[in-house]
Amino acid sequence: MLCLSGQLGYIHEPFNPWRWPGWAAERFPHELVYVNPDNEATYYPVLRDVVNMRFPLVRHLPQIRDPRHVWRLARDWWASLRYSRSKYQPLIKDPDALFSSEWLARQFDMQVVILVRHPAGFASSVKRLKWPLLPSLWVWQEALMRDYLSPFKEELHRFKSRTDTDVIDQAVLTWKALYFVVHLFQQRHPNWHIVRLEDLAADPQHQFRHLYNRLGLEWDSRVGEAIEEYSASFNPAEVSPSRFRTIKRNSRAATATWLSRLNKVEIDRVHAGVGDVGRYFYSDAEWR
Repeated sequence: MLCLSGQLGYIHEPFNPWRWPGWAAERFPHELVYVNPDNEATYYPVLRDVVNMRFPLVRHLPQIRDPRHVWRLARDWWASLRYSRSKYQPLIKDPDALFSSEWLARQFDMQVVILVRHPAGFASSVKRLKWPLLPSLWVWQEALMRDYLSPFKEELHRFKSRTDTDVIDQAVLTWKALYFVVHLFQQRHPNWHIVRLEDLAADPQHQFRHLYNRLGLEWDSRVGEAIEEYSASFNPAEVSPSRFRTIKRNSRAATATWLSRLNKVEIDRVHAGVGDVGRYFYSDAEWR
């Protein structure tokens, strides 16, 4: 939606180790890598090229094994040429870059936008799509534990040794740790743009226009009409799991699908599990 301004070039998930080949010349070793001064020598050259929208076509060509990759490489390479020719600014969308947000902002003078999602909404998607979550692996990132996640060290170690965890347990610990870090960012960087998905979905026109203004993007009637098309009530609120990437949704209704995907016991478990971190972003009334 931000790219509707005609000023931004969309770069999809360079940190994502499962999206390969992609915008990053080197594959990241795992999800949610924490780039920081201790390891920046490894990652800075790769991310500098991403920010400068230099797509590593030649680097990837010898690694092509799947015909689908040929199409993706051609599409992204052509997009990079178009972005450069039009002097676009990069828009890097990547959940796996969350822990690296401060480093990215400092190194490349980035504006940071973080989208917050209701814990029960997150848990319902994890349950429905069977996403594998391994928050216990974060303990091996010593700098991450030192700088951000030290309050969760014992819980993450206990979780790693448990054999009785289910998808709700995984979703709760993952959400709680991620958004604890988001809350730290919120306190440290009042100029960052931290937006709740539910607020965007409830009033897309007003909320997106406000975000456009804060980011210095150009809003016109064409942008407003496109946002209405993608979020209007005549769109489906729910789609089949095989089509979960569909982005034309009844946005207001889509944010409440967790009420039918999770049962009351699961909702109560998520609510209790996220505890005070959940209350940083959602009141108790927003669990009904």
